[in-house]
Amino acid sequence: QAVQRHKNTIVDCLKDVDVSIRRRALDLIYTLVNSANIRLLVPDLISYLTFANSDFKEDLTTKICFVVERYAPTKQWHIDTLIKVLTLAGAFVPESVGTKLLGLISQSEPALQAYCVKMLWGVMAENAPLSSTGTATVQGSEEDAAAYCKKETLLIVSLWCIGEFTDMLCDAPPALSEDAAGPAVAGWQQQRPAPLEVVRVLAAVLTTHYVQGTAVRQHGLVALLKLAGRRPETREPVGVLFRKYVSSRDLELQQRSCEFLGLLEHLGQCSQLVDRMPPIEATPVEASSPVVA
Repeated sequence: QAVQRHKNTIVDCLKDVDVSIRRRALDLIYTLVNSANIRLLVPDLISYLTFANSDFKEDLTTKICFVVERYAPTKQWHIDTLIKVLTLAGAFVPESVGTKLLGLISQSEPALQAYCVKMLWGVMAENAPLSSTGTATVQGSEEDAAAYCKKETLLIVSLWCIGEFTDMLCDAPPALSEDAAGPAVAGWQQQRPAPLEVVRVLAAVLTTHYVQGTAVRQHGLVALLKLAGRRPETREPVGVLFRKYVSSRDLELQQRSCEFLGLLEHLGQCSQLVDRMPPIEATPVEASSPVVA
């Protein structure tokens, strides 16, 4: 309790020029978080992500997710916070955080699932490249597009949600409960992209040279197949994208594209192949070692 009285001073130490003081303040704040002050302290930890040194940003991300999982006041607040962490921490987010978020979303009520897919789509639509060599759509900067495409965990979570909840993304969503209203949900209902617009944005993400590795493209192909299964008007452009990977040097992408092309011709008769997955078990995020060495 004595330390709790000085939490404002400790938070101010996060801005100190001395990196050792910042690290010790961060470790102390982590131990101070509880159910009574989590709404006040976690935003300070998240804001620190924007200028934290890369050598312990991953550890900081894991710590934030651990305390949020332990003390989150609501599921929506929990999900909102994880999305903020994915957006700010970028390539430093451990894979376990993305898995945890997918588990939370898959086990949520339909209204919250619709909210999540529309929020993630909004981030993608604003930051994804216009084309494989273009700039960001709304932000307008090529640097923004490059930075967004390096956030692999955020991209994978977004693509998974777009594939699973395409109908919720493109249609009018169910209403959230009254206690969910607030700044975090402002404008989310307005996200109702046309199915062909979704294909265009996903195609830009899959084909840009900014995306490294194959995990993002693998999830993107699955999302496109599920979109084509529920929206027949997208099957032709989706087939064009699949054909681009038929001769890919990556055997996994090549195999998926060949198999998906075959499925694409029979989705009218076997639409159950693109049904939603059963809820994912949400594995807990384990606390890491202290930030201070």
